[in-house]
Amino acid sequence: MGQFLSIGNIAQACGMSIRSLRHLETHGLIQPVRTEAGRRVYSEEHVHQLSRILLLKRAGYRLGDIARIIQNQTLDPKALLDVQITCLTRQKAAITRALSSLKEARALLQAQKHLDATGLCTLIREGERLMMQKAMHPVLDQYFIKADKQRWEELAQTLFPPDKQTLYQQQWSTLITRIETAMETGLDATAPAAKALAQEWLALQAPLAEALRPEHWGRAAKMYSEMDQWKTEERTAPFSKEVYIFISRAAKALKNPEP
Repeated sequence: MGQFLSIGNIAQACGMSIRSLRHLETHGLIQPVRTEAGRRVYSEEHVHQLSRILLLKRAGYRLGDIARIIQNQTLDPKALLDVQITCLTRQKAAITRALSSLKEARALLQAQKHLDATGLCTLIREGERLMMQKAMHPVLDQYFIKADKQRWEELAQTLFPPDKQTLYQQQWSTLITRIETAMETGLDATAPAAKALAQEWLALQAPLAEALRPEHWGRAAKMYSEMDQWKTEERTAPFSKEVYIFISRAAKALKNPEP
C-alpha cells in the first residue's frame, strides 16, 4: 500500500470509528501525518502499528499498558495470542451455552410443545447476561486492571461453579428486593432492621471480600459508588445507587454503633 489513507478511509477499512482513532492519537499510540491543510493521513506503517494496538486491546491490555509495550518494544506475539485464545475460549463457552438453550427452545416450538415459564426465564436471563457482559466491558476497563479481571475469573470458577451460581444470584436478588421494600417504607439506615439487612449483605459478600485483594475490593466499591456516571439502559448494576448508599450507611452503623 504505497499511498496515504484519510482518517475516514482507514477507520472504515479497520472497522473503527473516527472517534476511536482520535482517542488512540490522544493517548500517543498512533501519530498520523498532517497534510498542508492540516488533515490527518495514514501510511502503511500506521496500519501495521494500528493492527498491533488492536491485538493488544483484544488481549486485554489497557491503553496505558499498550503505550509502554510499544515504547519499550516488548511485544511478544506468541504470549499475546495465547492470552487472546484464552479470552476467546471463555467467550466461546458462554456462547455455546446460549446457543444450546436457543436450539432447545426452537426444538420445543417446532414440536409444538409448551415452553414453560422457567425455561423462558432461563433464555431471557442467559441472553441478558451475555449482552450485559459485553456492554460492561468499557466500564470494567475504567476501574480494574488486567490482574484484577484475571483474578476475578479464577475466583468465579472456584467460589461459584455453575451449580452454585443460580442459588447465589437468587440470594442476592431476594436480599436486594427486601432492601428496596424497606426503603419504600421509610426505614432509617441506622435502624436495627437496616443493620440486620446490612449484616446479610456483608455475609453474602464475605467469600469475595476474603478472596480478593483490598485494592481490588476498593476499586469495586468505587465503581458502584460512581454508577450514576456510567449507568445506561445497556449498562446496569444489580442494584440502584440509592440501595448502595442505604446499605453502605447501614453497614457503617453496624460496624460503628453509637454509644
